[in-house]
Amino acid sequence: MNDHEHPDSIAVGVEIWVDGDSCPVPVREILQRIPGRRGIPVRFCANRALPLGKTGGDLLEMLVIQEEDVDDYLLRETVAARGIVLVVTRDIPLAERLVELGIPVMNDRGRLFERDSIRELRSLRDARAAIRAQGLETMTRAVTFGKREQKAFADALDRFLATPPRPRGAAEKDIPLS
Repeated sequence: MNDHEHPDSIAVGVEIWVDGDSCPVPVREILQRIPGRRGIPVRFCANRALPLGKTGGDLLEMLVIQEEDVDDYLLRETVAARGIVLVVTRDIPLAERLVELGIPVMNDRGRLFERDSIRELRSLRDARAAIRAQGLETMTRAVTFGKREQKAFADALDRFLATPPRPRGAAEKDIPLS
């Protein structure tokens, strides 16, 4: 088996959309290899150009979104997409909107969000934002992204691609975006 053949042929019809604005470089590098190894399109969306490798050919795409909010663009395009779409983002409000529409969302640490877990994360995020807005949070915690987090993401992505969910039905696509 060469590098372009992969036993996970079940992932045919899958697309990966990436919120590139906050995507760590190690995760970006993992995702850039997916088109060449699995033949799955990967689209990075950001408000600026990101350096991408050339290993993905036509299946690796960098979309610079300047006319509108990247979140709105990702939401509109993934809802309109055919087949199975996985969105990779750290943006909790965006993830919540996508999960509510039945679109699988994974963060950069490999956590696949579910409806209940994303609601809880949104509540925690909003509470932390309120605390910061009142000036009550005095310490900031260092966020690290090392080999362990990189491996967790790669393993979760492999699991998702090995057994992706069924494509969303036409009725689910008619859900209003607002």
